Amino acid sequence: MKLKKNIKLNPNRPLGITVMGVYFLVYGVFFIIFRASLLYGKGDPASVLEVLELSYFNFFIRYFLPPILMICAAYGMWYKKYWGWWLSVIMMASTAMAFLIIFSKLPFHDFLRYVVSQRNGLLFNIVILVYLFLPTIFKKFHGGKVNLIIVMLTVFIVSTLIGDYFAGVRIDSMPKY
Repeated sequence: MKLKKNIKLNPNRPLGITVMGVYFLVYGVFFIIFRASLLYGKGDPASVLEVLELSYFNFFIRYFLPPILMICAAYGMWYKKYWGWWLSVIMMASTAMAFLIIFSKLPFHDFLRYVVSQRNGLLFNIVILVYLFLPTIFKKFHGGKVNLIIVMLTVFIVSTLIGDYFAGVRIDSMPKY
């Protein structure tokens, strides 16, 4: 089988970016399928939404928007798009910030239970953030045109706002002991 010469099988991107793109794509597709089965698996989406006490819009924002954004981030990372880096960083920072906000709002016994069960998610997000801010990776997406301090400040502010929303969603859905 011959390939056309203008097709690039491996664009010049670091292995970590390739792995991250594949992870984001698999995560996004898996969770869209999983959450669609949650909504439509019982036959009547309205009854599921009634049990969850959510409107269709809120259900979409909570359960479908994050995986859709992950698929978009996968595309952006795979093709080294400027917006793909921003989307990935903001999603990872928002998730990490949500973990930290949840940690700060829980009573001590729930805090310990949550930290033990969710520590890998927090560490994973922090590792991805550190990787995305490595100078070689940062330059691949920005070309040295952006001030790193301004970027980090912007990410912190945006991720705090989004993380606070998702922390509230998570805390509301946690079982009460």
